Amino acid sequence: MISGYSSKTRLVRGTAFLGSNYNATRFTVFTHPLRCSTVRYLCSETSDNTVLQEWSREVQTFGSVTIRLAIPTRVVPISLTYAPNMDKARVRILGPAGCETGPKVEVDVGGEGIMVSSATTGQPERPTPVVCVIEVPVKYGVVAALRGPADVSVEGLEGEHISLQTDEGRVYTKDIKCGSIKLVTRAGDIICEGAALGNVDIRAGGSGRVSCDRMQGQEVVLANETGPISIKALYADRSSFSSLGGPVSVGSIHGNSTITIKEGQLDIGALDGSLKAMLGKGDINVQVSRHEAFQIKTESGDINLKLPSEITASLRLKGRFIQFDEKVGAVGMEQRQGEWKVFQGALGEGKDSNLLEATARGGRIRVVIQDWGDSVQATRA
Repeated sequence: MISGYSSKTRLVRGTAFLGSNYNATRFTVFTHPLRCSTVRYLCSETSDNTVLQEWSREVQTFGSVTIRLAIPTRVVPISLTYAPNMDKARVRILGPAGCETGPKVEVDVGGEGIMVSSATTGQPERPTPVVCVIEVPVKYGVVAALRGPADVSVEGLEGEHISLQTDEGRVYTKDIKCGSIKLVTRAGDIICEGAALGNVDIRAGGSGRVSCDRMQGQEVVLANETGPISIKALYADRSSFSSLGGPVSVGSIHGNSTITIKEGQLDIGALDGSLKAMLGKGDINVQVSRHEAFQIKTESGDINLKLPSEITASLRLKGRFIQFDEKVGAVGMEQRQGEWKVFQGALGEGKDSNLLEATARGGRIRVVIQDWGDSVQATRA
């Protein structure tokens, strides 16, 4: 008899069945040639969540966890109270009170890795209101592939790598730090709350949205199909964005960036670095703090440039209409080339300075000097 249960609980061929007062709930006792771990059922009538299965054991301080499941999964650092030496891992399957039947989950440890997987392949026949919570040492990496609509979240880890993939579920991270971060979804959303520190590769399919607070690394790649991309702050030596049919919005961007949008609007609140942006259809709104190489173009749309009052730059503008704010001290010559107006000149002492090049083949270009408030906000970003 398993400790903590009445005589109504009995073991039959490695499977535990709860007595007649409960639903037909069962679990599998998983074994390994070199070890045997028992998954325990714990039921609480008053708790919102019941621990349907629980597994724990000692592990290496550094390592990784691989996940192959079809239920929502959350990965977090093990608490110092439970594992003060960061040498334990714990897996729990939580569900609503009443001990409903949960999915069979297998847990295996070998070398420096943990494997958490479904005992059955494919997607569940019907949605199950359960979640898998995995607690590992803070220096662990994660490789997860979730099937069907299952979500996955990783919080507070600092391993060598984090790779998360879903079919339709949401990918969520919070305050992660590692060498490489790869987040992929076929039809869900990707949300990065807090900081994501490392080389980042994010790809969202369908109309899934990408939303991130702060990203920092040597290289950052973001791509989606028709959903929006929204980044509050980006610090990267090299970054690239691509979108087939969704808008791209970046609060502040630092470093060398390339942006390609087939159809959708581009908004950059503060640019510090170089930018090459090519749009098929959509407006471009950019506020420049400091710039190096700068080339933006839209085939069908308008361009709005906000520049600091102290800027020095060479200018080359081409559009149906070109408009300068009265505070812009541009010096140069405007010519007409067919249906377009072309301005070539300089701002300040910028004749031989970095080039600002903007082309709006089907729209207008408007250049303004940002006010003091905008300048301060852009500097702090």
